[in-house]
Amino acid sequence: MTTDVDFTQAELDVLIELIRNDNGGQILTSSQVRFGQPQPFVPLPTVPKNTQIVMTAVEGGPYTGSRAFFYDRVQISSFVEWGITDLTFLIEEELTVADLLPKINERLSVNIGYDSVVNVDLPVLTSAQPTATIMLVIADSSVVYRGQLAIKIQRA
Repeated sequence: MTTDVDFTQAELDVLIELIRNDNGGQILTSSQVRFGQPQPFVPLPTVPKNTQIVMTAVEGGPYTGSRAFFYDRVQISSFVEWGITDLTFLIEEELTVADLLPKINERLSVNIGYDSVVNVDLPVLTSAQPTATIMLVIADSSVVYRGQLAIKIQRA
């Protein structure tokens, strides 16, 4: 994982930092460019990255045209310190995976956007079944994260 990136920022700002780090310190700001959808990329010896994204310059800015950038989206599981990070979340009023994101973001020190997860309903927890294991699945459209993570939910 790239440790010199602040993953608690908005995903677009994290994306810009990842591109800067993986492309020789390229100077970019979110006001200068717009990004397309990330595409999986099979790493090559000459381009050892897992994602390609097209950047298009904003009119009137310092750049012109479009350019493909290569960078690494980060596995969500890389934010877990196995054996240390508690992956059990108490369910109070949350009904969906997206409802859990504030707690997940705080626990993992990230800022996953609502559009960056596959949002599904949480199972109903009862006194007979007070816990369940669910998968936090990162959407293919996430510009920063990828993968999935098993988390446990527990009735409050």
